Amino acid sequence: MAKGIGIGVLLHSFQLVIMMVIFGIAANMPGKSGEAMGYYAIAAPFVMGATQLIYMLPAILIYRHRGRPDVAKGIAIVTAVTFLLNASCFGLLWLSSRK
Repeated sequence: MAKGIGIGVLLHSFQLVIMMVIFGIAANMPGKSGEAMGYYAIAAPFVMGATQLIYMLPAILIYRHRGRPDVAKGIAIVTAVTFLLNASCFGLLWLSSRK
């Protein structure tokens, strides 16, 4: 399972780098204001939560198909923890903005 957790963390690291590049390019597009950066910052948690299924689900299925269910369980644990942290942080931000 430790190998699966390591693979899951590595996949998330790749995603964070790709997100930073994409948001950096989008923020520096001509005609964008400083206000646009706020929208990108708000969108980042949604993007991470939604896009993790694009690469985590196939990784889980590949390792299950190869007969490595413990590695698949480790990846699934990382996916679940990421989802829960993402949801709780977004919930706290949303609740703190409501006054």
